[in-house]
Amino acid sequence: MTPQTDLRCGVSTCNAPNALACGYVDRTGRSCGFPVCLEHGTTINEVHYCRRHAAILDALGIENTAGYELPSLDNRNVSLVAAVSTELDASIRDILEHNALADEHIVWDRHVKAVTDSQQKIFWQKAWALTGEKGPTITIAIAAPDDIDAQVLVTANSRPISVGIPTWIQSRRKGTHLPPGVDSLERQLYGDFVLEVVRKGVADVRSGLVRRRTSDR
Repeated sequence: MTPQTDLRCGVSTCNAPNALACGYVDRTGRSCGFPVCLEHGTTINEVHYCRRHAAILDALGIENTAGYELPSLDNRNVSLVAAVSTELDASIRDILEHNALADEHIVWDRHVKAVTDSQQKIFWQKAWALTGEKGPTITIAIAAPDDIDAQVLVTANSRPISVGIPTWIQSRRKGTHLPPGVDSLERQLYGDFVLEVVRKGVADVRSGLVRRRTSDR
């Protein structure tokens, strides 16, 4: 049943009547309230959300938001980590599979998680790990700090192997309009770059583990 409201959809190409206010409320208590129609919004657990905030909830794997301290209204890093991780997921698992020992298997995050470093700084992260009888041996993570917009951090066993803002985002910030083909190419090249540093990072960690085992004999 279509709701009856006094709001019109705020999507620039729409303006449909009977829109609903986005129900997203961040950890500071700020609410989104952006009006979106049923077509341009998403209903999760009976709460209507704009596409941007519905994407954050989907990336975090959250349906019932009760008890969660959600990212700030203007946070884009959760969705960025989710997008980059989804694009590279199969390739990263292939890299780890290629480097797995006989007693190791791969585990990985299904959703973006909030993690903190030694200074209690929040990062949004997805990780993949080779794990054996004694626990994880090689862990690759794609993360973004909560307080630095669009910065992507790639780590191997918590050691940074790449830090930076993806090139297509840099172009947007400069006001450069990228045709669809160029935008897709920049995303692909960035993905190829990340996979290359992951391959090197995995190889470096593995060689370090081999040297450590040899020195312990």
